[in-house]
Amino acid sequence: MKAIKISGKMMQAWVAVLFILTMTVNLYGRTVTPGTVKDELDKAKKAGNAVFLVITGTGATGVDELVTIANDANKKVKKSAVIKLDRDDVANSDLVTKFGVAGVQLPFVLILSPKGYAVGGFPAANATADNLVNLIPSPKYDLVLDALNNKKPVFVVASKKSFTDKATAVATCKSAVDKVPSKPIIVEIDMDDANEATFLKQIGVNTVATSTVTVVINTAGNITGNYTGATDAQTLATSATKVVKSCCGGGSSKGCGSPKK
Repeated sequence: MKAIKISGKMMQAWVAVLFILTMTVNLYGRTVTPGTVKDELDKAKKAGNAVFLVITGTGATGVDELVTIANDANKKVKKSAVIKLDRDDVANSDLVTKFGVAGVQLPFVLILSPKGYAVGGFPAANATADNLVNLIPSPKYDLVLDALNNKKPVFVVASKKSFTDKATAVATCKSAVDKVPSKPIIVEIDMDDANEATFLKQIGVNTVATSTVTVVINTAGNITGNYTGATDAQTLATSATKVVKSCCGGGSSKGCGSPKK
């Protein structure tokens, strides 16, 4: 049989092809490996993507099924990513502590906001694509989470384009900011923004109001003021620094915030 001679150039070409094929398989069929999770999370945050973080560990069963659910959720949200984290790998210990997942039932999927904040999650038995998607905070809610995680109170100013009192409400909030050492953040929301409808409902904003609504959230995340129409800077400043004592048992759906005004 005649031997086939392969030239040096041809050999280099085959090596290059094999390298590309190997990289392609690793890229499109890969699971994020321990040690790269932080980099992947940083990349997602920089891109403004929410993350479906699948927490795994030794002996966990049903991981592939949960990843499939996470991928289904990913298909529903354009700016999102699916990342796996091995809880038992020491390289991920800081992330396990940061996200508080040391004791969760495995496998577990944790939802991170586009700004990188953990907002909730589900064990495999309770996870559906819709459940995961519904936990992603709206853009304005994420701004509030960012402020609270930086120990700052928040003044949420909700109004409509037709309202004539919005400028006054914002100006009052700015004056109140100067009265609070922790320098509250002002977040403006259009009541007609469909993306913010759920968040506005959660913080008690009446979207059929005919005047601007200002909601005050203290650094602990408690709603400490809800004002429709004109108010004054000192009232807002006092609300921003108000400490709310626990007044209800865990699991209450009524909350412990101050009543609306």
